[in-house]
Order: sequence, then C-alpha cells, then structure tokens
Amino acid sequence: KILAVSPIFHIAMEEGKISPEDTLGMYIPEAPEDKKDIKLWMLLAHCAGIGRWFFDDFYGPERRAEAIDFMLRRPLLYKPGSRYAYCCTNFVLLGIILERVYNKPLNLLFDDMIARPLGMRSSKFLCEEDVDIVRTTPSEYNGSNKCADPLCRKLHGIAGNAGVFSTLDDMTIFGQSLLNKHNKLMKEETFDIAARDYNPTLELGRGLGYVHVDERYSQRGTLLSNGSLGHTGFCGTSVFADYNIGDCQLPVQG
Repeated sequence: KILAVSPIFHIAMEEGKISPEDTLGMYIPEAPEDKKDIKLWMLLAHCAGIGRWFFDDFYGPERRAEAIDFMLRRPLLYKPGSRYAYCCTNFVLLGIILERVYNKPLNLLFDDMIARPLGMRSSKFLCEEDVDIVRTTPSEYNGSNKCADPLCRKLHGIAGNAGVFSTLDDMTIFGQSLLNKHNKLMKEETFDIAARDYNPTLELGRGLGYVHVDERYSQRGTLLSNGSLGHTGFCGTSVFADYNIGDCQLPVQG
C-alpha cells in the first residue's frame, strides 16, 4: 500500500487527474448506489465502510469486472466516514481506480512512477526468480504469483493492497525518500496534503494511505513520536518515518 498505491495516488493528485474528494462512482460507475458517493479519501483512510471480503475464485485481468462486482455487491458495514476499520479491499479498489485513471496496469505504474524515479532496481510485482525469496506462506506458488497476501494471490499477484517484492537496499532508498517527503516524486505541499490526519475524531489517525502516529496508535511503543508517518504490513513488514528526530540519513548501499 505505502509502496505503490499511496504515492501513485499522490502524484495523480498533483497532476490534477484525481482528488481525495472525488467519489467512487466517478471512477467505478458500475458501483451500487450505496457506494457511489464514498469519497476516495475514505478508502485511503480506512473509514469507507467497505468490508474485507475474500475472493472465492481467481480473477485475472480478463475477469476484473467480476472481481469489482464481488467486492462491491456486499453491504456496507457502517456509514462511510463514521468509524475506522482497516480494510485491504479499500486499496484493491484504489489500485483499480488508478489503472483506469492512467489506462495502464498497476505493476507498470509502479515501475514508471515509483521504482525507476527512486532508483529501486530490485522492486516489482510478479517476482520472476525463486532465488533469495523469503517464503511467507505455505500455499503453493502460481507461476510468478508468489505473493503471500490472499487477496492479491486471487488477483494473480497484482493488486492495490499487496504484491510488491523488494530488497533491504531498495527499502532503504524508499525509507529515505519518505523521510524527504518524497521530494523526487512530488512537491512538498502535495505530500503535506497526503500526510495530514483525515480521521481526527475516529479510532486511529490516518493520512491518505499513511498511519498518522499520535496517542491513539498503541503499536508505536516508545519508538515513534507524534507526527510520524508510515504503514504496517502483512507478515510483520512495516515502514515508518519520524520527522521529529533531526536530520537523519539512512545508509544506502550500492
């Protein structure tokens, strides 16, 4: 989520292609009436009311319409914007929306807009080699679809909620970029719009794709100060940047 959909969405904001105030129905007009007016910031901040539904079949690119229907025909769990509830389905839908905005698959958007500009040479969807892959699931691999996340696997390894394979060197590059407010990808004012807390009265602070760290975030322990941004992930992966500890340069290996 933090590697692909979130920064791509922020770049699309800066380019004037999308707005957090836009509604789901503007990009997925086939959405049912109870979901057409959900604002995109609610998907990014996990307060849209959509549930985390697991697919009952595999949906490749040719069956994308069926996957969208599967996710959206289920009832809302609560009134959009009224509470916080983490949900991977939100980011699957955001990935589909970005594909429609740019008319390009999400894996190619990630390559063109994030990995190459930052110099992340080993990060991609659909890892081709088995060498040096840490296995995180007992499930059998499906060709190049080696993602452990069950939703992403059912979408053949490319989804807005999961699927990027990376290395420690590349994640060091990404972490430094996050500390620098992604200044190689977008303007600082764009990042600041994405970083502010969109859930000030709800159970957990969230930016546009970020955990907004404050007293409500119990997992920080004593490590992260208020105003830190980041994201947790499946199998324990997480990325956070603390902007209140002075200048911090992470070591970048060649």
